[in-house]
Amino acid sequence: MRPIPTEFWRLALITVVTLLPAQIAWAHAQFTGSDPAADAILENAPVEIILTFSQPVTPVSVTLAGPDNAIVDTVGEPIANGERVSLPLTAPLDAGLYSVSYRVLSGDSHSISGEFRFSMSTSSVPVEDTAPKAMPETPTEPIAELPASPSVRDTVPSDTLEKTIRVAFVITVLLAVGLVIFRLTISLPESLDSWVVMLTRRTGRVGLVLAVFYFTVAMLTLTGIEGVRLSHLYVILQSSIGISLLVAAVGFLFLSISGRYERVVGGVGATILLASRVLTGHPASQEPIYVLVPAMVVHVATAGFWFASLWVLLRLLRKGPLADASQILGAFARIAVWSVSALLLVGITMATIHVKSVNALFVSAYGQLVLWKLGGAGGLLILAMVNKLWLTPDLLVRLDTRRLRTSIGVEAVLMFIVIAISTLLAATSPVEDANTPISQPEPAQISELNDTGDFELQVALSSTPYSETQPHTLTPAERLNALARADSFRPGGAP
Repeated sequence: MRPIPTEFWRLALITVVTLLPAQIAWAHAQFTGSDPAADAILENAPVEIILTFSQPVTPVSVTLAGPDNAIVDTVGEPIANGERVSLPLTAPLDAGLYSVSYRVLSGDSHSISGEFRFSMSTSSVPVEDTAPKAMPETPTEPIAELPASPSVRDTVPSDTLEKTIRVAFVITVLLAVGLVIFRLTISLPESLDSWVVMLTRRTGRVGLVLAVFYFTVAMLTLTGIEGVRLSHLYVILQSSIGISLLVAAVGFLFLSISGRYERVVGGVGATILLASRVLTGHPASQEPIYVLVPAMVVHVATAGFWFASLWVLLRLLRKGPLADASQILGAFARIAVWSVSALLLVGITMATIHVKSVNALFVSAYGQLVLWKLGGAGGLLILAMVNKLWLTPDLLVRLDTRRLRTSIGVEAVLMFIVIAISTLLAATSPVEDANTPISQPEPAQISELNDTGDFELQVALSSTPYSETQPHTLTPAERLNALARADSFRPGGAP
């Protein structure tokens, strides 16, 4: 018995080192509130701004824009503490309207972004400073409505490149996994087997490059070229997409090496690639995980086998040997019956879990993508039936490969489209989970109560089905600021 090559143990060590620090939060996160609250009018400056989410998040960027719409630089770095993200303030805030823009990563690598505003009625010291400060007797100037503050999303490049590289990466993963499964399940002649081994190694090397490129593009898409910092590298590494890419890179490393034990090493690499696909996206965040995770493994394995088989069969029909075509096509057809059945079963199961209702198929973006995917899968099934029932028997009689090659080529192109749609599905929030605030209160409304100048502050509470009124006598400075804000709620600023 020959000893296991040192390359195997080296790669196994890399796998262990990569997986040990993995910390993943299996959840979609939602913005649930802030302190100061949205549209709050403050007398005392806060010492920090706190954002709260439904699940633990990792902050990418939190910025504060001041009354002149310029970024306030007297703030520290955002600090994550589970579901809370705090932005410390190092200096008091002047009077005016402020805008907070945020972008964070949830555990499943989906980004959540948004903004909210609050106002300072007067220049103030932080609330921790208890020294009495006299209220200015002269009214301050009304707070002018600010133009839309720049969101974090406005500072990043288009995500078209990120989507494109994601599709290319997923296609490479499917091809690599499928080639290994095809070679392990179907006996091939030496010339075709050597070609499959060569293609598998090249796919592994291309996958390594794409993993690094995808990681870089994902970070730049979130932060922008000018805003990227070394800390963002750690942010991405701790996210599920970063861990998934690291694991996939290890899998590609296994596939790219050569040796006597390449079937075993290739099997290990394919298994690692399968594992990488369940570390991010919906299987990593949706319930029931015990159904979605194995379903995704079966989905990737069967889809990869189908996709890779098209290229192996095209090579067989172009370069031969045609003498083995009957045996290879027959073996593939027998396995395809079971693999396609499993693919359809797990696909329908996952779609049912995510979409929830038939109506959601037509009214949600996720449901419409599912319909497009089902349409593409239907086209693939029709082509597969034509190949099996008509074109393959015709090939064995006439030994003319042109019609079957053309049909398989069309099937491969359609498979590209279905994979692209599936990749977009993985980046789209399911129907029941939109990244929208779920407990953000309605804006405050200011109205005049009587001729004496007293005002009441009406606040719509999202936790109750009615609005509560709390009388409050305003100071002269507060009165002018309240009137300025009330004008923004009246059409045309009418009194």
